[in-house]
Amino acid sequence: MCDYFFVPQKLSTIALAALHSAFDIVGESVVNQETKSYFVNQVRILTGLDSLTEDVQICMGRMKHSFHQSGFSLSTFDIPPADDKSRAVNGGGSPVGVADVH
Repeated sequence: MCDYFFVPQKLSTIALAALHSAFDIVGESVVNQETKSYFVNQVRILTGLDSLTEDVQICMGRMKHSFHQSGFSLSTFDIPPADDKSRAVNGGGSPVGVADVH
C-alpha cells in the first residue's frame, strides 16, 4: 500500500488487515466463514493477537477503499475457484522467481 495512512500503524495490524481484506474481496466461494474463524483462532493461539481489533477494521476499510478506487476488481486477478486442484501447493510447480531447493 502506497498510502501515508499506514505509516503509523503497527506492522502486525497492517498484515492482519491485508489478510482479512483479501478474504473479504475474494469472497465466500474461496474463503468460507469456517476458514476465517479458524484463521482468527490460530492467530490468537500462535501470536496472542486479536486479529479483529478496531485498528485492524479501520485499516481494512482503507485497504478496500483503495482497492476499489484504484479500479481493481476480482476480474483483474486470476483467482482459481476453491475446488480447482490444478494449482495446489507442491503440485503446481514453482511460482515465478522461486526455485525448488533439493
